[in-house]
Amino acid sequence: MAVNQFGMNISPLLIQVLPFNRSSGRTGPYGFSYSRINAKNKFFRLGIGVFINDNDLDNSHLNLRIGGGKIRQISEKLHFTTGWDFIAFGGSFNVPNSSLDDDDGGVGFGPFMGIQYYLTSHLSFSTESFLYIGTSSNAGFTLRVIPPIAVFVQIDFVAPPKKKRFRRDKRNRKTRNKLKKKEINPSKPFIEKK
Repeated sequence: MAVNQFGMNISPLLIQVLPFNRSSGRTGPYGFSYSRINAKNKFFRLGIGVFINDNDLDNSHLNLRIGGGKIRQISEKLHFTTGWDFIAFGGSFNVPNSSLDDDDGGVGFGPFMGIQYYLTSHLSFSTESFLYIGTSSNAGFTLRVIPPIAVFVQIDFVAPPKKKRFRRDKRNRKTRNKLKKKEINPSKPFIEKK
């Protein structure tokens, strides 16, 4: 049975409520995520993060990812995720002390690993780190580790089961019509010859 998982980065809310260092205001590259998890605990996922500052466009960013991975169950509530993403970014990765400029951009890929804790069977919290291997418009080839600074809250929705497809009779129309018209003797059960 497949599960649709929708996630939102709640780090911007947490830094307003909890006494963290608010000087940077950087909360990770992605704001929203979607994952489709199959019965074998493998998943496909998408992520997007957008921030547009009208007063300072150089401080804006757009981050996209598409990838997949596997979930390993450590305990009933604690899961460990690993996988690979294809990544595109414009602006920066929105992380503190980034070596990339805010007017940078590039495409690449990289592995990720994360931890997910289920509060209930449908509600979980997670964080992860990933490695970016790719291009940068300002620096050329770039190798960058993105630390686990974003905290996501996820809600799981179980996908409805697939309807069984109607299996069409492979016999041709002529044969089907003959079988319909043929009178069957009740004393002799009809056996179709193959």
